[in-house]
Amino acid sequence: MNEYDDDGGDGVQGAAKKVVTSLPVSTELILNFGLDFTFGTACLLCFVSGGIGNTAAFFYFKMSRNNVAHTIYKVITLTDVVVSVCVVPVAWCYFSERSPGLLFGIPALCTIWGYTWNIVGRLSIFLVVVLSTTRTILVMKPFYSIKTSWVLLSIALYTLFLLVQLLLNDWLLDASVQYKRLYGECVFYTALKPRYPIIHFIGYTVPFIIPMFVVLVSCVCTVYAIALKPKSNDAHNVILQTSSSRVTKTILIFTAVYCIFNVPLVFDRLFVAVQNLFKGHKDLYEFKFREYYLNFTFSLSVAINSALNPWLYLWRMVNFRSFLRRCVRRAIPHRYNAVDHSCGGPNLAKRGTQETINL
Repeated sequence: MNEYDDDGGDGVQGAAKKVVTSLPVSTELILNFGLDFTFGTACLLCFVSGGIGNTAAFFYFKMSRNNVAHTIYKVITLTDVVVSVCVVPVAWCYFSERSPGLLFGIPALCTIWGYTWNIVGRLSIFLVVVLSTTRTILVMKPFYSIKTSWVLLSIALYTLFLLVQLLLNDWLLDASVQYKRLYGECVFYTALKPRYPIIHFIGYTVPFIIPMFVVLVSCVCTVYAIALKPKSNDAHNVILQTSSSRVTKTILIFTAVYCIFNVPLVFDRLFVAVQNLFKGHKDLYEFKFREYYLNFTFSLSVAINSALNPWLYLWRMVNFRSFLRRCVRRAIPHRYNAVDHSCGGPNLAKRGTQETINL
């Protein structure tokens, strides 16, 4: 999240050039303790569901067949774990009347959290793009080989790009990471209007808008390719097509959930971009409980998306359910099977199942 303060309402003009722990409360700040409790509870639920669920999912994908899709899923689950952990200090702020707490109260930790949250939030969007586009390519060209190393390289380069972009914003836009009681988290804050609107557009609009369009185009192409694909009467090919179709549907559902929770953010970024590029900056959020709208759009929706992903794996992936059952049985001493030394068993990586098909 990025914020401007034209008249220094929440801080002095020079405060934008240094990291501070908290700012005076704006007279326009309207807190609703019922909503604060609801948002805080939602953050904790996201932490429990996203943290535990995505950790289990990571180990499942780690023990499964090593292909492009599972490699992407492993990075997605790790990213979702970080997202789930990052909302814990936000929950504390909601439960403590927006006090910064231990983490947000220390400038260095506030800055680290701000950079981490902005990177993982944008990275999670990029990973959906990678997952969707790779599946589209393989549906349209089944015999095309996508190298895992190239996928990982693209993810690493994009992560580096995000870090450089945030550092440039800090320098070119005179921005800094500060705790804002209005939002209950550390945000990139500047007391100045952007001197370089195009830099602001690239940093705070492009990473949210472009991926949505890429994902939508990719999904349309995937559905179109499946509809045109001829059906085979051979029993072996029918099994392969059924498995491939199930995997494709899983990825489409995964992508649809991403779109649902990111549509408000995309429309917000589009609207702000138009205002900044053509009419100059203007406060677009002059309505009651505006801070809760911003909190949901920029933060809570990301955490909910990450918390729901393990449930999608549980619903769509038969082997993941089996993996969890084996983990539970192994955790119970009197039902422990001495032959099965891991939750996945000795042959999980070799099994040709619907979700471990070579994507």
